[in-house]
Amino acid sequence: MSRMTASKHQSKSSPHTHQASAARKPVGRRVVKLGTREVVTEGIVRPLFHDLFHHFMTVSWPRLFTTLAAFFLVFDLLFGLLYYSVPGCIANLSPPGFAGDFFFSVETLATVGYGDMHPQTFYGHAVAMAEISSASCH
Repeated sequence: MSRMTASKHQSKSSPHTHQASAARKPVGRRVVKLGTREVVTEGIVRPLFHDLFHHFMTVSWPRLFTTLAAFFLVFDLLFGLLYYSVPGCIANLSPPGFAGDFFFSVETLATVGYGDMHPQTFYGHAVAMAEISSASCH
């Protein structure tokens, strides 16, 4: 019987907590423009990766291009670090060091050609293959 009394006391809320919760912005409130109409959604909270197509179709152009540029920059930095971790895996690397490895990653992802640079070790070929394969799957 003491449990029922405790649960009744917990379910009651004081007027102060009700006013504080009413003053807060509703969770998941979003205004979506569809042509000339505005649709207000409340309580719909979906993770970003749940529906990327819908996200990219409803986001502003500057945010879309910024997101895509950031994705490619992070992707190229990651593979640049993989090339950099094993020195000598890229022949005729220019400029030397991480900058050359990063540019090689950009050229691999963009498929613009290397000129004189090319993978020269098994590791270099494996990383280039992984970069090309992962980019072409999307």
